[in-house]
Amino acid sequence: MDATPPLTRAGARLAGAVVAALALAALVLRWRAPGLAWLGLPAHAWAGLLLLALLALRLMVLAVEAGRRRLPWTRLLLPAVLLMEGLGVVLKPGPRWQALRLSTAAVLEMGFLLLALRAWLRRPRRSAGLPEDALIPAFEAFLPPGLARMTALELVLIGGALRFLLGGWRRPDPEGFGYIKKAGLGMILPALPFLLVGDLVLLEALTRHAPAWLRIALHVLGAYGLLWIVGLWASLRARPHTVRAGVATFHRGILASLCLPLDGIEGVEAMPAFRDDWARLAFMRQVMTFGARGAPCLLLTLKEPATPLGLLGPGRPKARVRVFVDDPEGLRRALGF
Repeated sequence: MDATPPLTRAGARLAGAVVAALALAALVLRWRAPGLAWLGLPAHAWAGLLLLALLALRLMVLAVEAGRRRLPWTRLLLPAVLLMEGLGVVLKPGPRWQALRLSTAAVLEMGFLLLALRAWLRRPRRSAGLPEDALIPAFEAFLPPGLARMTALELVLIGGALRFLLGGWRRPDPEGFGYIKKAGLGMILPALPFLLVGDLVLLEALTRHAPAWLRIALHVLGAYGLLWIVGLWASLRARPHTVRAGVATFHRGILASLCLPLDGIEGVEAMPAFRDDWARLAFMRQVMTFGARGAPCLLLTLKEPATPLGLLGPGRPKARVRVFVDDPEGLRRALGF
């Protein structure tokens, strides 16, 4: 089955931008101009109806593509649930519909978790790949490739954070060229418990007159943000740069990676000096960055532009790579320069 998306990349981005704009417009109109109406219907309701119409059109396009065997039929599940959720918010048909909305959302969430657990348990035990490699193909049956990759990486990041907190911090660093000894994020970790206490006190002070559900949601988001920071640090530690079998692999934790054949590297040098910040900004637009800030860095010049792999998939090809690494001379020798 051809996994080509039904829209071109530019068309998909345009559709996503229109959906985001309509959703933002509906929220702003509901908040700032709830009394604004047109043809007897509130303005925010018109924005919501346009959003649902676009979602219904998207669902029809997906159905056509699935009928042509270009996509699995399971890709229609999430848009259909979102459309039903939106109709429930706009039309407010009754308690039975509301119960159906909540139950389908809960079933979908549990389905994703069970799917992730099944893919994780069925992965090869001695596989040299990354943990998300087993999850992404399973999620692509229900989600667009970029969203499937981001969902898998989020699960891996949170799982890495829990593993790190439950004793993973005692494990030795894996082989490779690390980049965390002088990273600023590592200096923040010991202060996270104090930041959590300060967050609780500050949010309680700022939201003491807010509804209880809002206060609970803000506390949960704050705790999740701290867990995300721990997971990011764990991924920085678990994914050093490596040079093996004629291929150099560079990481920025779980956020990005790049694989380069050694014969594709033209030169390795230190970062140049810049006459001002504007010159530095113009130069850095053509540079990919891997590692964590704080460590020494090297600048790699490539014979041809290379494409990095980020949270949403492949990024823009570039011919320069800035690599932060604790042992720059060791990495230089391993690269053959």
